[in-house]
Amino acid sequence: MDASALRRRRPNCEPPFDEALGLGWSREGMQLAEDAARILQYEAKITEVRDPLAGSYYVEALTNEAEAEAWKVVEEVESYGGSVGAIEAGYMQEAVSRSAVERTMALQTGERVVVGVNAFTTSDEIDVQVVRTAQRVYGQDQLRTAESRQREKLADLRRRRSGAEVARTLRVLESVARDDSANVMEAVVDCVRALCTVGEICSVLREVFGEYREGRVFVE
Repeated sequence: MDASALRRRRPNCEPPFDEALGLGWSREGMQLAEDAARILQYEAKITEVRDPLAGSYYVEALTNEAEAEAWKVVEEVESYGGSVGAIEAGYMQEAVSRSAVERTMALQTGERVVVGVNAFTTSDEIDVQVVRTAQRVYGQDQLRTAESRQREKLADLRRRRSGAEVARTLRVLESVARDDSANVMEAVVDCVRALCTVGEICSVLREVFGEYREGRVFVE
C-alpha cells in the first residue's frame, strides 16, 4: 500500500514525526502518529468524558482518587512501624508481587489496554525501529581503559576536595542516621556538597542500618 493510500486510511491521526524533515509520510511515521492517538484514547482514556478538563472536575476527581490510594499505602506502611518494619514483615515484597500479577492479568484480559502490547498487534502493524544517527559508539580502547580512567578521576577528586570537610559531613551523617526522629536527606546533601563519594555515603549508612537479606531482618 502506498503512502497516499495509507493517508486516506488514517485521516484522523496527527502528522508523522518525519514530515517536518521533508521525508514524506512514511509508513513508520504514520504508525507512530496513529499509536500516539491510540495511547491518548485507550491508555490515557481522554475520550471517556465529553470534556475532561471542563471545570477540572474530572482531573480533580482522578487526583483525589490517586491521593486516597496513596495515603492508604502510607497508612499501611506506618502500621508496621515504618518502611523497615514493612520490609521485615514482607509487606513490601508482597505488594510488589501483587501489583505485578494484577497488571499482568489486566493486560491478558484486556481490562488494561497498552497499545502495541495487547492491542493493535495485527500483522499489518509495523514494528518501528527509529535510527539514532547521532548515537555515540564507544571503541574498544575506551571500553578497555574505562576502569583506569574512572580510578584516575576518583583520585583527582580526592586530591582536590577538603579531607577535613569530608570527614566532618560524614560524622554528621552518621549522627543523624542514628537518630530515629531525624531526616538524613539534609545531611546527605551536605556530604555531596563536600564531594563525598556515593560509596563513602553508603558505607556510613550501611554501618548504621546494616543490610537487608531476603527472608531475614536487617543485619550488620
